[in-house]
Amino acid sequence: MADEKAGDITRNDSAHAGRMYSDSEVALVIKRATELQASEAQRSDASAAGLSLADLEQIAREAGIDPSLVRQAAGEIDTRQSTSPASKFLGAPSTIVLERTMDGEVPTAEYEAIVDMLRRTFNDNGFVGTLGKSLAWNSSPRSYGRRGNSQQVNISITPRDGRTVIRVEQSLRSTAGGLFGGLMGGIGGGTTGLSVTAGMVVFHSALVAVGLWASVLGASYLLARRIFVHVARGRSSTLRDVLDRICDHVAATAVRGNAHLSSGDASTTAEPG
Repeated sequence: MADEKAGDITRNDSAHAGRMYSDSEVALVIKRATELQASEAQRSDASAAGLSLADLEQIAREAGIDPSLVRQAAGEIDTRQSTSPASKFLGAPSTIVLERTMDGEVPTAEYEAIVDMLRRTFNDNGFVGTLGKSLAWNSSPRSYGRRGNSQQVNISITPRDGRTVIRVEQSLRSTAGGLFGGLMGGIGGGTTGLSVTAGMVVFHSALVAVGLWASVLGASYLLARRIFVHVARGRSSTLRDVLDRICDHVAATAVRGNAHLSSGDASTTAEPG
């Protein structure tokens, strides 16, 4: 019986080997093969037991890779960044949001050390608020530190159900307004008279005058957009570094299992720096 079945398969393979396929059939065969491959990959992923971070670090160590780089890579995977698309006009999101969930609940007694780190990092006392076991730190409005930068940073730490959620958020709307308004208004608007004069006096054409003005305005927009994208990337890198430092502190101090955590009363303290 098995020999007969094997013979049938061989005959089918031979028949397929000699067959010619049309363009439409080729597309269908390739599409189906791709679907089968994806299905096999999903089954393989589902059946895999997976590896712990300690296992990954051990493998990296044996391969000559710094285990700290493995921890950094794992942290980046665990970090959920804002999925809001970049503004087509600005070239980058106007608000950066980073969030990570850690195992264990950070004790409220550790908040003082975390707030101290935030104040030194941003050079701003900010506002501190607690509600139950949650901590919120907000930079001083319209001052963002003693240097007067107007960037609003909001950081929250929420321990609940055996886990701690850390969220870091910063708005770049004022930066965008200053860049685009300043450059487009200053360069584009400031050269209106020059563009009109050059177009009318040199070229004797109102159309050329408008074209010159539009070119200058467009160039100032592209310059503002490029600067804003660079600033947004730099701020995102800074916030990610802050998030990593908070997570390192939480990982080192979090209480896991059924250990009791003090909850404390709701309060609001601190003065803006």
